Amino acid sequence: MKRLLCGLVFALVWLVGSVSAEPANPKILMFVAYDQVWWGEYKVLYEGLRAAGYDVDVVSSGTGVAHSYGNNVAIDANAISSYAAFTDNFSRNFGTPWLEAWNTPQDIPLDGRIQDVSDLSQYVALVAPGGTGMANYLYDGVYSAFDRATENEVRDSAEKLNQLTNEALQAGKPIAAACHAGNFPVFVRVPGTMGQGADGLGRSVLEGHTGTALTDEGFATHGVSYRGSEKVIVDGPDATAYPTDARDLIAMSADWYPQTTSYLARTLLNMLESYPSPLERAATVNVLIFGGGEPNHYSDPGPAYYSDLAPLLNDNTDEFNYVANATNQTNDLTLANLNNYDVLLYFRHTDIPTAAEDAIATFVDNGGGLVGIHHAIWNPGSSNPTIIDLFGGELPQGIGLNDEHGLQYYGEENRLINVNYGEFVSTFGVNWEDDATDSLDYTSPLGIPSLNDDNDGARGYFHFTIPANDELYLGARFNAGVTFGRAVNEINRIFSNDRTSAGSPNPNDGHYDTAGWTRVYDGNGDDVIGRIVYLQPGETMVRTFAHPSYVQVVKNSVLWASLAPENTPTAVTLQQLHALPASQSLTILLICVTIFASLWGRAMAKTS
Repeated sequence: MKRLLCGLVFALVWLVGSVSAEPANPKILMFVAYDQVWWGEYKVLYEGLRAAGYDVDVVSSGTGVAHSYGNNVAIDANAISSYAAFTDNFSRNFGTPWLEAWNTPQDIPLDGRIQDVSDLSQYVALVAPGGTGMANYLYDGVYSAFDRATENEVRDSAEKLNQLTNEALQAGKPIAAACHAGNFPVFVRVPGTMGQGADGLGRSVLEGHTGTALTDEGFATHGVSYRGSEKVIVDGPDATAYPTDARDLIAMSADWYPQTTSYLARTLLNMLESYPSPLERAATVNVLIFGGGEPNHYSDPGPAYYSDLAPLLNDNTDEFNYVANATNQTNDLTLANLNNYDVLLYFRHTDIPTAAEDAIATFVDNGGGLVGIHHAIWNPGSSNPTIIDLFGGELPQGIGLNDEHGLQYYGEENRLINVNYGEFVSTFGVNWEDDATDSLDYTSPLGIPSLNDDNDGARGYFHFTIPANDELYLGARFNAGVTFGRAVNEINRIFSNDRTSAGSPNPNDGHYDTAGWTRVYDGNGDDVIGRIVYLQPGETMVRTFAHPSYVQVVKNSVLWASLAPENTPTAVTLQQLHALPASQSLTILLICVTIFASLWGRAMAKTS
């Protein structure tokens, strides 16, 4: 069945390519206040999203231009760390330099009024930069003229913003709101709840959830937990209120500094680029769990075994639908058998035969998914070079126990820090701890703000703690020559812990971003992509896999890895397909249905 779907994907790519050699860029709708828009937030969001390949339509309550205010962006940056730190941050997040000409506040050209946007079908996300003008557009039933906006314009815009936000959430599309705009999602109401809520206008889509903004206006009144100490929060809406089981779609930032806005934009892009669709989340995923040789290194508690992981995946009490089988037999690692599965979850502690390694590599090269947990990168005697090459990192031989440069177990907590927020693996459905007294002494090379590098008293990271005793791989290291990023074969770091030490064998300047990463992999250059995830925690069942957030991370990893294969040079996104004229989209859909029916019929004939 997987190969049939591959054929359908490639047929779809060919068909769309024949209709349009250059599909339209996906589009993002940006709403700005008609007056009093904070320049730095608008410009960082606008240029960052455009640099990532998105078209941005800017709308407001009026026409012509919106009016900004605020300091020169360079001055804002100096107030929090340095201008050089911000420009470096922007370049790393979006792959393009920040231009000096963008620093000075200017009028903002508008593409139209939000009142005239009929629906959100042609957009993949909705964003709103802040500034004091945004406070006038809260959906609260109290509207008045301000500066250049009339009362009717403000009221109609607030109502339309409420409508479009709900459309986005119903379709599983993300929302991003910066600083003062962080309050607007709190006032968006769940459809069909008129008469409820503190003001009778309905329940907040964030009721019972967590958010951040420059001020806490409306949070307590509408039952939303305010976390002003966090730079960026992704949460909500109430999943039961939307047919797509929407979850973790609303991103909010806490202040006006350009580094924070850059962080918000990168978080939104992570969501757009990594979140599966609701249909993909509900699809059946066949998983083979391979383990064995897990020694009882410690008297208490005992180790987690490969066979313990199957019940975790097969417990389908959530929207995921996994069918997992577990084995410790290397004879099961043939290409013929692996092709019966979408994902191989690798939990082996000891080495495997070269033929099994080669079968796994071919499986991934052909578009299979590979998820490794904990000792998957333990490489005794350098005996599994192919597996280590696939993952891109290893815990090498000669590592010592209870060594700051090797392994840590007794009395050590494993604080798993999300250093690449918005990635599906590390964000979707994961409940992160928020302890303002627990300062994380950690500096990430990923360009994400933290207490350690901006010194403004705010945190900048979510984390959760797997309590002692869980084994830490402090000596884990990336392979020589790997590069970091989101391109094919690069390492995309998503987890760290806060244990750092000068002189560590880790080649990443003492930054332990080896606690988890993702990788899109093309081993033979044929542009068919497999997906790989590595997660470091996994020594114990009663502590590691008893933590619900970590189980969610494992489930997310399996689903993300299952989404391969995809054809990279000509891949057509759903957003680009939606951007085609209706007649072309309908033609493609009808042809695809015909092809699928034909392939399905052939498959059934072979099995009958």
